[in-house]
Amino acid sequence: MTTVSVTEDLKAVQFAVSYEGHPIPAKITAAALRQISAGDIDASREKMLDAFLDHQQTIEAMALQRIEQGEPHVELSAGCFN
Repeated sequence: MTTVSVTEDLKAVQFAVSYEGHPIPAKITAAALRQISAGDIDASREKMLDAFLDHQQTIEAMALQRIEQGEPHVELSAGCFN
């Protein structure tokens, strides 16, 4: 089970992905969530979490790809999903 939380400023969702048996912290920005969900999440904690959960597999796959490329701190921004 992945622990998911929205940052206090509502600018990102924090989560962790498992890599080689270890949880690696990652983050996806609100702008990236809007882009991947093709909808307005209107700075609502609930809508941000819903958007994350709706696209969790895609988001985690992108984060894992970044981790495998050696990025120590994964932050997915809107440009990642072009």
